[in-house]
Amino acid sequence: MLKQSISKKDMALDRKDTEIAKKDREIASLQESLNKSKPIDVVDMIDNTSSKRPRTEDASKSTLAFQHEQNQKIVKIKEEKIVRVEKRVVESNLIEARADLEDVRGQKEAAEAGLKNIRARIDDANRMPKVISFQLKYEHTHCGTCLTKFSADTDSKDEEIRKFLPVLSASKTCDHYFCHGCVLKRQATLAEEDDKVRKWIQCMHCRTITSFCPSEPKYHRLLIDILKQAKWTAPQIKEEPNE
Repeated sequence: MLKQSISKKDMALDRKDTEIAKKDREIASLQESLNKSKPIDVVDMIDNTSSKRPRTEDASKSTLAFQHEQNQKIVKIKEEKIVRVEKRVVESNLIEARADLEDVRGQKEAAEAGLKNIRARIDDANRMPKVISFQLKYEHTHCGTCLTKFSADTDSKDEEIRKFLPVLSASKTCDHYFCHGCVLKRQATLAEEDDKVRKWIQCMHCRTITSFCPSEPKYHRLLIDILKQAKWTAPQIKEEPNE
């Protein structure tokens, strides 16, 4: 679950990096547009022409020329107004883009902090000892024939100790198990009755044929591992007596 969260966080960070790059390009474009905007010239709106009779040097101007000059001033004023509006729009967009960029960077920092926290939790979990808790019953830990407690000492070379290792049936239709000593005793009993030693003997519980091979026992590895684990975590193991 934590690894999936890390993967999602990494993907989110990649998206944030892409978004930041996009915002940087947008800001650069807006900045370039702002730099290319036309400078605003100051226009003298005061008409210096007197309402009185024009001077001698201006008397030669025709009415048409005067109207043309006034129209040019009006056009210039309108152009300047448009430039001001466009500049304000560009500046507003630039401010907004910068704010968006800061927001994305904040989100990225929060995602990185969350990812760091998850990785720290994984490291803590990996450093914790692996403890497994079970609830063992009497029939799990004792042979069903001789009622002797199973041994988990697979490293022992002592045959008397190894006789108490749990041996699992080799048949696919039988899942019973007994201590190796009881399997050997059953083989010896059948040998006395039949006057020959059998390689395979029946299960002593369900009578399934070819369940146990005394000379090549199939040790119950899972049960042995559980019994070993029970010894390591003895306070957490509850063994129920047979009622």
